[in-house]
Amino acid sequence: MKKLVSIVVIALVVLTGCSSNYMSSIYNDEEKLVSETNSYNLNESDQKIEEQKFSGTVEFEGMDTIWTFNSEEDTEIDMKYLFKVTRGKAKLVLITPDESLITMIETSKNSELKDYAVNKIPVKKGLNRIRLVAANNAKIEFDINIDYGTFDELGM
Repeated sequence: MKKLVSIVVIALVVLTGCSSNYMSSIYNDEEKLVSETNSYNLNESDQKIEEQKFSGTVEFEGMDTIWTFNSEEDTEIDMKYLFKVTRGKAKLVLITPDESLITMIETSKNSELKDYAVNKIPVKKGLNRIRLVAANNAKIEFDINIDYGTFDELGM
């Protein structure tokens, strides 16, 4: 009887493990999104940071911090962006110093942004972070301009 139970448990673990995708499961997990750790698969990558502009085309899933800003006060700053997804889904989230999570942009291959847009970023006093979060092996083209803070390439 113990052998039968063990075989069933192992089979369930193997089947469940094969059908779930950890990187895609991160997409809606607020606890993981606000954490300090980055967890991702980065396949194709063409990225460039020039002054306060971060642009590129990536094949990505999971989460990685792309921007940080240690603000001396609560304020709003502009983010000008083009964010296009041709496969999967992706979003940019802001994590404030008190670990609040704000979704700034969320899109999939069916909701294509055709031109640049501007969002106000509600930064708080302390360390603010923007994370790229993606699922289903997303293919993303982006061009993000923020006059303050520091950009970091994905995978660095």
